[in-house]
Amino acid sequence: MDDNEKRLKIYTTGGTIGGQSSDPNAKVDESSNLILQDINDIQRQYNGNCKIDIEELYNIDSAEVTPKHWSIISNKIQQDYDNYDNFIILHGTNTMSRTAFALTCALPNIEKPIILTGSQLARSAPNTDAKQNLDNAIHFAMKNSQIIGSVIVFGENIVSGNNSIKIDNKARNAFVPFAQNEVLGKINDGDIEYNENAISEHNNSFGKFSSNKLLNCSKFNTSRHITLTDSTGLNPDIVLFLLQSGKVDSLTLRCSGDGDPNMQLLSNAFWYMKNNNIPVVLVGESTNSITTETGLNDPGALARSKFNAIPAGNLPEHAATIKLQWLLGLGVKYKDLNEAMKKSPYDIVNEYIYENASKSYKDTNYVRE
Repeated sequence: MDDNEKRLKIYTTGGTIGGQSSDPNAKVDESSNLILQDINDIQRQYNGNCKIDIEELYNIDSAEVTPKHWSIISNKIQQDYDNYDNFIILHGTNTMSRTAFALTCALPNIEKPIILTGSQLARSAPNTDAKQNLDNAIHFAMKNSQIIGSVIVFGENIVSGNNSIKIDNKARNAFVPFAQNEVLGKINDGDIEYNENAISEHNNSFGKFSSNKLLNCSKFNTSRHITLTDSTGLNPDIVLFLLQSGKVDSLTLRCSGDGDPNMQLLSNAFWYMKNNNIPVVLVGESTNSITTETGLNDPGALARSKFNAIPAGNLPEHAATIKLQWLLGLGVKYKDLNEAMKKSPYDIVNEYIYENASKSYKDTNYVRE
């Protein structure tokens, strides 16, 4: 094999880019054939220096994605890791940010890029963005020499999988960084303009362990988690009823402002969660709300200081929820969750699991191999 050749693995999972669309002009078979043609065309552009293998993992609308699908992807990347330089996932846009963040957690010591892309319109639809996004994802894989880990390449934007959100159901640059974060770069006609500061912060989320083996921590405790909105007029008895049912182990609470719950109405619920070690993550209601440690207002500060509520920090709601579920899957204790939520997945695995494990990492129940 040519030393200059880059080996790319593309995993297809369905979504609009694969023809999963309500558009009557979008046909699954036609879209798939056009995608294959696009991939072959790009390979020819690189004059034999680009080798691409394709594998279908599943074919669903991305609204149907569950942690089981995250495990399928992380397991395949772990199996294929030594054979490829880059991994591209064709994914539906509705839950692409969730999958991107879940893979950041699941593969904390990855040293290669995982590139997620998709489209607003199926490849067979008129004015589709699928070809541009696929082209950009492959060009990024071929030319990138700086960025590792989970990223979303969509439109012109290269966005960290650590903090991406979808802001528009039609725009070509539909994915952007959350809050004050910046894009990792821009790609235009195959040329990449990098953002060095953003890349440094992104890459620092990953790191090496003493073993060179790619670790797979794809266990998410989701079956007993609920997400609620502290809406005006929310009946606190309903919240308490759910908590007392014995079927809830963790909670995400979407609140006003930057994470300020109605403590007058919900105090009994917060007392119950504290007394029964049920963690609750507080997220703000605005698109770019950073939920701070101290809370900007008295209700949020009280929830954090007296009832151990966990601020989402600079994570969007979906990422804060996934991270809590992942920490619980790792077995991080209730008393440690607040501090753990502030740390990168690599630091969490290194501190709470890897260094303190009494047996080899691959034998713990935190890894699905």
